[in-house]
Amino acid sequence: GTLRVSGLTPPAEGASLVEQRLASINQAVVNAMAARWGVQVIPVEGNGDAAIQAVINGQADLAIGIMPDWNYADNVDFSMPYFMHGDRLLVPKNSNISGFLDLRGQRWIAIPNSDPEARDRALAWAQSVNVGVEFYYTNETDLGYAILVENNANVAYADSIILLQNFITYPDELTFTQRWYSQTFNAFALPRNDIDFRLFVDYTLQELVRDGTLHQIISPLLPPEETLNFEIWPGPRSYAGIQLGS
Repeated sequence: GTLRVSGLTPPAEGASLVEQRLASINQAVVNAMAARWGVQVIPVEGNGDAAIQAVINGQADLAIGIMPDWNYADNVDFSMPYFMHGDRLLVPKNSNISGFLDLRGQRWIAIPNSDPEARDRALAWAQSVNVGVEFYYTNETDLGYAILVENNANVAYADSIILLQNFITYPDELTFTQRWYSQTFNAFALPRNDIDFRLFVDYTLQELVRDGTLHQIISPLLPPEETLNFEIWPGPRSYAGIQLGS
């Protein structure tokens, strides 16, 4: 009647928007799954590597908010993904900028102070198309302001979750380009070689996809009119005697 879950430890004070928003999604996904199973969630301390270690040590039944990593493949299994985020470009709607190639002559890129490594990632993309760029650092929520009000940048490059908060502030003036410049998938870490439990988790996630529950949970962190398409395997909507969908 209980489900021990690691990866639900609240972010520390001052955590980035990405950490804060992902924490809310992780909690909602766990709650939705536990409701289908009729169990009570028991949080286990630890996020990231510590959360995976809790599964390895048998302290947790599963860990949420995990980016699948081959370095852990001998110790845990991973579920199908339930969310994806990554680097995008946020540009003025009237700019006709569709990618880094269009930054010739408009080369200032706003980068969030919370993710200084975004500069190197953006620079690599610019250099790949032989475009010279400069960088302007500002707070996560001020990237759009730097473009539209301060005129300190022509575009912003950051994680999609950070950029979305700026789009919400200026929905009529900013837009995303289509391309994802990186993709980070979030999944569950599960006990190694417990095939029944892994299928149980995957089938439940698919039922959350099929009836729209998962999209409802993650849509606040997706750019407008965008969806994430997860594969759904055909089959009955129950497993191991538990009804997973209606």
